[in-house]
Amino acid sequence: MQENNGLILYDKAVQAFEQCNYDTAVKLFIEAYNYGVLQDEILENLYNCFIIPNQDTFLNSFITSEIDKHHILYENTSIDFIPVSDTKYYIYDKNLRNFSNPFEFSLNNNNNKSIDNLLIIDDSDITISIDTLLTKNWRNIYIILTSKFSRILSLCKIPDFSRLYMKNTIVFEDEKQFFEYFIDNPNEYLPKKIIGNQMEKFQKYVLQLHNNRIKSQQTQRNNILLSICIPSYNRGLLALRNVNHILSCKYDAEIEIIVSNNGSELTVGYDEISKINDSRLKYYEFNENMGSAYNFRTVLDKAIGKFAVLCSDEDVLILEKLPDFLNFLSNCYDIAIIRCSGVGNNFEENKTQYFDKLSSYMVALNSNYITGLTFNTKILKSVQAISKYDHYNSLPFAIHYPHCCIAFLCISGGNAALSDIVLWESEENELETDNNFHLLEYMKPESRLEQQNSCIEFINSVLEHEERAYIPALTINRISRTFFLVDLAYSLKTKGFIKEYNWIEVCLMLYIEDIELVKKIYNQEDDIYNSLINRIKELFEEVLFNNSANSILTERQQCIQKITATIILHMINCGQNPKSINVIYIQEYIENILYDLIPHNE
Repeated sequence: MQENNGLILYDKAVQAFEQCNYDTAVKLFIEAYNYGVLQDEILENLYNCFIIPNQDTFLNSFITSEIDKHHILYENTSIDFIPVSDTKYYIYDKNLRNFSNPFEFSLNNNNNKSIDNLLIIDDSDITISIDTLLTKNWRNIYIILTSKFSRILSLCKIPDFSRLYMKNTIVFEDEKQFFEYFIDNPNEYLPKKIIGNQMEKFQKYVLQLHNNRIKSQQTQRNNILLSICIPSYNRGLLALRNVNHILSCKYDAEIEIIVSNNGSELTVGYDEISKINDSRLKYYEFNENMGSAYNFRTVLDKAIGKFAVLCSDEDVLILEKLPDFLNFLSNCYDIAIIRCSGVGNNFEENKTQYFDKLSSYMVALNSNYITGLTFNTKILKSVQAISKYDHYNSLPFAIHYPHCCIAFLCISGGNAALSDIVLWESEENELETDNNFHLLEYMKPESRLEQQNSCIEFINSVLEHEERAYIPALTINRISRTFFLVDLAYSLKTKGFIKEYNWIEVCLMLYIEDIELVKKIYNQEDDIYNSLINRIKELFEEVLFNNSANSILTERQQCIQKITATIILHMINCGQNPKSINVIYIQEYIENILYDLIPHNE
C-alpha cells in the first residue's frame, strides 16, 4: 500500500514536471522519496534537472561570497539546494540523505537593522538556521564549525543569499577561537541568540564572557549604543534601586548608566551606588547643589553612547522592552531626538512617528517630562547644544526645562521621532490625582506664564534665517501648551488650585497676557496677528468651561461658574475690553440672583 502511494506520487511528479509545474513536481518527488520508492532514480532526476544545470551558478556564488569560509571547500558543503524559482529552494542533506521543508526569501531585505548578534553552531538544523537568519537584519552572525563538512556555509551557494542575509558573518574553526575573539574584542556585542545542538553549553560561555566584562574596569568602552542618564537629588534609595535593576539586564558593551548626584544632603543610597563594581556604571557627585538644570546638562555631557536617554530616578526601566528600544535606536542615526512612552500619568501614549522640522521643534519644546527623552549624541555634540544652552540658562523656561531647550537646539541637526515602545514605569507620580495634593510652585499660572514668555524669547533668539518662518506656529503652540498645563493642574490638583485661585480669573489672565504678548511681537494688520488672536480666543473658550471642580463644588457654585464663563465670553465677543472685566463682581451678582432659586444651605 505504501509503495503504491509512493508510485502514484512519482507519476504525478513526472506529469507536473512535463507541464513545467516545477515547484509541484519537486514537492511530489520528495513525497514519493519519503515513501521509500525509487529513491536513487528520484535523486538522479532532481540532480540532473535542477542542481547540475545550476552548478556553475552555485559554485560561483560560493567562491565570490565575502564570508571567510576557512578550510570549508565547495565539495565539503553538506547541503544541496533545489531551485524552483530565483528565491525558493528545497533542501537536501547529502550526509543524512534526507529532504527538509523548502524556504523562500526576498531579494529586497527590508528588515530594519538590529543590534542583535546571532551565534550558529554548525550542527544546528539547517531549516532552523535559515528561518532565524530571515527573521531580522542581524548585526553580526557568528558561526562555529563542528566538522570538515558544513551545513550553514552551504547557503553561500545560493545567489544573493549570503549578501542579503549573512552580512558581517565571522566563521570560527572551533569554540576556543570563538572565546578568544570576544576576549580580544571586549567592545563587540555578545550574541543574544544561539542555535545548535550545543546551545546550553555556549549559553554558559556567553554568560561567562558577560560576567567577565562587567567586572573589568580596564577596558576602554567605545561601542556603547545607549547611555542611561539618571540625574538625582536626595533620592539615593530610589536611584540605587533603579541602578541595580538596570544592571541586572543581559547587556554589557551596549549600554552604560550615568548617575549624577546633585550635592544631596541625604547620602543614603548614593554611598552604595559609588561602591558598585560594574564597568557599565559611572557615578558623579557635586559637593553642593548646583541646581537641577546644571545636573541635567552634566549627565548628558558625560554620556559617550551613540544615544543618551534621560531617566528620573523614580522611574523604572522595563527590561523586557529594552531590546526593542535598542533595535529601534539602531535605525535612528539621522534622528536628533526620540521620545518613548511609559506607564503612568507622567507619560503620553505614543504612536511611532517621524516628524518634519517644524513639528520636531514642537516635540522638543513639549517634552516636559524628562524620562524617555533620548538624544542622538553625535548631533548633540556637532551642533554644540549643551554649550549653546549655557547662553540661555538664566531664562525661567531653561531653568525649569533644560532638557527641552537642549532638545530644541539639537533639531538644527536632525528631526524628532516618537516611539510606541513602552519603556518605563512610573512608581511615584508627581501629578497624583489626589485633589488634596498642593500646587507645586512651577505649576502655578504665574510661573507657567513666565515659562511661556521666556520660551518664546528663547525661540526668537535661536531660530535663524528661513527657520524664523516657524516662529508664529511655535508661539501659538507654546501658548496652547500653557493653557493645557494650567488646565492640567486645575484638573489634577483641584482642591489645591481653588484654595489659591479663581479658575475664571486665571483663564482671563492667560487670555489677556497672551493677547498683549502677540500685540508686542506682531503688526496688528498682519494676517499672522489675526490668526494668532483667533486661536488664543479658541483656547480661552476651550478651557473656560473646565468642569473638573464639579466633584467638590456645590450645585450653586457650579451654576455660578458656568454662567459667569458664558457672560464673560459674550462680553469679549461683543468687544468688551477684557481688562475691564471684574470676574468677582459678576460672580457675586449672579449669586445674589440665584439666592432664592437654589437653596443656599447645601
